[in-house]
Amino acid sequence: NLSGIGDKADPTGYLGFAESVRVGDVEFRNCIVHVSDKKSVGEAAGLIGPAIFERFLVTLDFFRRELSLGLPPGPVWDGETPVTRYQGKELDGFTRVVRINSDLLVDTRIEGGPERFFLVDTGATLTMISNAAARQVTKVRQDSDMRIKGISGEVKNVFSANKVFLIFAGFRQENRDVSSIDLSGISRGAGTEISGIMGMPLLSLFRLTIDYRDGAVKFEFTAH
Repeated sequence: NLSGIGDKADPTGYLGFAESVRVGDVEFRNCIVHVSDKKSVGEAAGLIGPAIFERFLVTLDFFRRELSLGLPPGPVWDGETPVTRYQGKELDGFTRVVRINSDLLVDTRIEGGPERFFLVDTGATLTMISNAAARQVTKVRQDSDMRIKGISGEVKNVFSANKVFLIFAGFRQENRDVSSIDLSGISRGAGTEISGIMGMPLLSLFRLTIDYRDGAVKFEFTAH
């Protein structure tokens, strides 16, 4: 099953086979896809993440609205064979991340609390924190005006965390009125506890370069 945000049951589905998936001028053949029994996935007909480009070095420049692909530094990689992480200087400035399937988890410390996993989610319109993590570090209040919906339906109980400082990849970033919700569905799908989601309000401040082969992400702050 697919697991995600929402208070309804996770959508059921199956694994399918696509002879071709084309994104711009890049075409992939013989692809395994997750097919949901629902008519839509969240608010869209389908979802595609940067992990489809895992054989490349992926750069996401949100300010310029550009996605560019290059070759990872070091040895050529076929996208499947496990390799020892490359140790070259080209990866200076990159932060090691944990990859679970297509998810990238960043070690993130919530100021006033311990280090936790935050999910990098370019499809999230909000930066969110789990209820349990939020209550440990700041005041939390009910937010009846906020509506959050994911692949598992609408979130019934949405809270707002007063002020949260996130420390990750050498940065300290202040977040006010962060939405606080139950992230157990996301954690269940990943097989480990995820305490927050880095959504576009946070990610858009950076240029991201993702090295799926070596499990590393470079956050470059873009002042604009």
